[in-house]
Amino acid sequence: MRVEEIVGARLSMLRETLVADDGARVSQSEFGRRLGELLGKDWSRQAVWMAESGNRAFTAAELVAIAHVLNVPVGQLFDPPPHTSVVDLPTAQLPASELAFERISEFPEALQRKAIELYAEISQTQKHLRQVVEWAADDAQALDEGIKTVAALIALLSQTNSKEPE
Repeated sequence: MRVEEIVGARLSMLRETLVADDGARVSQSEFGRRLGELLGKDWSRQAVWMAESGNRAFTAAELVAIAHVLNVPVGQLFDPPPHTSVVDLPTAQLPASELAFERISEFPEALQRKAIELYAEISQTQKHLRQVVEWAADDAQALDEGIKTVAALIALLSQTNSKEPE
């Protein structure tokens, strides 16, 4: 599997976990618009499709922007799908395990998706916490609300961590 296909597969899987303000999944067009805010030019729906299908090379700036929009570390984009044994480079092959993000690719697929969804939730929580800190500088009541939110998120994470994997 080519590295572009690996990045494309992760991009597709992670984009499908994104939720817009209206509660709907983020479309390829919306994802391209969000990238445009960081890159100076929107990606068309077709460009996102090409990237997700592994038919597009990426610049370093694009990889950083994609990871930012997806709320994941850049390295997670390189995590190969399960059962991928080698990564094809132009003149060589590498063991896929060398690219695995914290070995998530060795998890069963259902657990992989759950781990990615949980990571996305944690990333969103970090964004909210930064926003709470900003608000708290202006409003002590916002700080109280932020503390309640953090407590609720900790309870949710504790509950999620205590459940048996499916």
